Amino acid sequence: MTACRSAPVEVGPPLPYDLGGDPERQLPPVTLVDPDPDVPGLPLALDELRVDCLSGPDPAFDNEDPEAQADARWRLDLTTRGWASVTLGVRPFLWDGVPNPQTGRHTLAWRAPESMHQDPSGQSDEPYVADRWELEIPVFEDPELASAVGGTTLRCQDPEGGLEVALHDVMVCATDARDLETRHCWFCGDHLGEPVTALDSVGTVSAAPGPGGSTFSVTASVDCAYGPRE
Repeated sequence: MTACRSAPVEVGPPLPYDLGGDPERQLPPVTLVDPDPDVPGLPLALDELRVDCLSGPDPAFDNEDPEAQADARWRLDLTTRGWASVTLGVRPFLWDGVPNPQTGRHTLAWRAPESMHQDPSGQSDEPYVADRWELEIPVFEDPELASAVGGTTLRCQDPEGGLEVALHDVMVCATDARDLETRHCWFCGDHLGEPVTALDSVGTVSAAPGPGGSTFSVTASVDCAYGPRE
């Protein structure tokens, strides 16, 4: 005899953006959960979003590769409870962090139609328990070269090599692999909601072709970790 699955039950309203900086409470909004004990693992939730900057190009590139001319590389590392969907991907977005003094508007500095890459060593053997994703974004002074290789002109370090990543705004969006519907967009930065275009603001992207959909908007404001992973 096949058992009947019980209906999802409501567990509360979405959490607000500002959760007071308590890392134990920085969870994305989840309004429904499936009480069926046969569903494995955990719903997708943020463990850590780490932002770093690496000097120079990726040493694995041949000197003739355009990316070998990069001045530096943004490094994004995402670790979660639960699994993010590989099919729908994990999409990062970067804003400049400093509005144009004439227009008062910010710039979405990176929204390439590319997912972060899953790190197999960070994924749990048990289904839907833990996951890890990573991405390096090359930085160039030349906008044409940056555009040609999916890079950015947004600096992540000062001329002395000091980190500047905390000056900018970062959002990473992922879809829960258990239902392929519940999307979370985790945001860190100081300019959430400030204007970018007539349709967009910092934390909201109305047109971003690529995996995972075309429109993305922050669901939770979190504290990023900055610098290399220990």
